[in-house]
Amino acid sequence: MSFEGLRPSELEFRYRRAQQSFRCADLLRLYRAIIRKTRSARRAGKKVSEIDRRFLRRIDALVLGELSVALNVSQEETRNLLERELELV
Repeated sequence: MSFEGLRPSELEFRYRRAQQSFRCADLLRLYRAIIRKTRSARRAGKKVSEIDRRFLRRIDALVLGELSVALNVSQEETRNLLERELELV
């Protein structure tokens, strides 16, 4: 599932489709892709797109919220765990 080089409307459509599947694997792939895209843009001195920011907030709420409750840890601890497991650090 690649999100690189897409027009904003196509990007939003693919993000929405992945988010609405509510499949954990799709949500984690989307989370990983957006985090990497965001970091890459910042390193290049570019702005993060509004679409990426908006969907990252949504995915944060869905994934981190659910996992932190299931694991009985804070959302920050869950974020750190995900970043290590998804090789984002």
